[in-house]
Formats: sequence, structure tokens, C-alpha cells
Amino acid sequence: MGTTGLKDVTKKKDFWNEFSKNNSGELKTINTISREFSRLQLTFSYKNAAIVITESDAKPLKIHVVIPNFNQKVKFSLTQADFFDRILSFLTKNKITTNSKDLDKRFILKSEDEIIAKSIFNNPIVSKSVLDEKIIVISGLTKSDTLQIEIVANRNINNLEMLNKIGVLVKAIIDSI
Repeated sequence: MGTTGLKDVTKKKDFWNEFSKNNSGELKTINTISREFSRLQLTFSYKNAAIVITESDAKPLKIHVVIPNFNQKVKFSLTQADFFDRILSFLTKNKITTNSKDLDKRFILKSEDEIIAKSIFNNPIVSKSVLDEKIIVISGLTKSDTLQIEIVANRNINNLEMLNKIGVLVKAIIDSI
């Protein structure tokens, strides 16, 4: 696919399939009606969480984690910080700091529950993975006693090792909650 912004995800199917096998998951390739675009969708479980990883020809890698029977109210977001975000964060003083200066420099962490946010992002595996794997955003929200976490990552996950590192990040987040 020669158009800028599009990537043929079907070329990634072999290592996605290997990741699926290693995590007792299920991999699906979903095509549009015209068969011009494809989406890889991998579903697996870790502890009591259901995890779905998707990437399409036109959209970045997304991870959706659902943790049922979560009785705590949670709302957090970790987003890449641009110049204006840093100024606004400095002026409003509503940014949460972590144990990682690099993470704090490149991202803005906000949460209604600072304890939960810090338990996740002070985990050295999480903070290192966020920086190394070029994560764009991580957000979490409790809805009807279910914690839903969304992660958007860079589109350059091009081999099993990189996908495994994303898996380590997801599991470390779940372990930190």
C-alpha cells in the first residue's frame, strides 16, 4: 500500500499468530467488504482481565483491557505532552508526578485517584515500557464495576519481540492495580 499512513498489517500476521499461541489467545484477520483493508484482532486473558489488541492498515495499535468486578472508582490518563500541555500543566498544577523523570518530562498523568495512578506508573516495568515502546496514550475508567483501560501505541510494532514487550506492559499494568 503506497499511500502515506497506511500499512499492510497482513504482513504482521505470522508473529501476531505466534504471540497468540504463546498467550493462549485467538487471532482473527478481519477484512473490509471491499477487501482493501485488513485488521488484526488478538484476544487473550490475563488473570481476570480480557485483553483485545487490534491494528489495521489505517489505524495504530490499540489495546483494550476489561477488568470485571472492579469496585473502585478509577479515572486516569497518561498522554504525550507537547509544549502547550507542559505550560498548562505547570500553571494549573494538576499533573501527577511519578518516580520516572523521563516519563514526567514526556507525558502528563492526570487522575481522580492519585494512589491508583501512582501504583501503575511508578511500576518501573510500566514506566520503562511506556517510554521504550512509544506509547501515545493510556487511559482508564471504571464503568458499572468494570475497569476499562485503553492503550494506543506507535504503529511500528514489526516483530514478535516488540509485540511481546507490549504484552509485558499490559500485564504489568494489570499487576499494578
